[in-house]
Amino acid sequence: MLVTGSLLFSSEAVKCYGNDSFRAKMVFLFAALLFRFAFYPKLTQSRGKLAAGLSLALWFSVGLAGRAIGFLG
Repeated sequence: MLVTGSLLFSSEAVKCYGNDSFRAKMVFLFAALLFRFAFYPKLTQSRGKLAAGLSLALWFSVGLAGRAIGFLG
């Protein structure tokens, strides 16, 4: 994923950077990674279902924004 994503981005960097969907994907990706490594371990101790739901919502948002790049770009 990292290899193919970076190759795809490097081939169309200017086009991707100007795309609002790409920017939204990067924001959601940053939020999902931040949540996973900073909050998820502590939150699963007390509120496992909430943590799982929020995690799923963030990762689905990354995927949907990624799909929107081709359609809205």
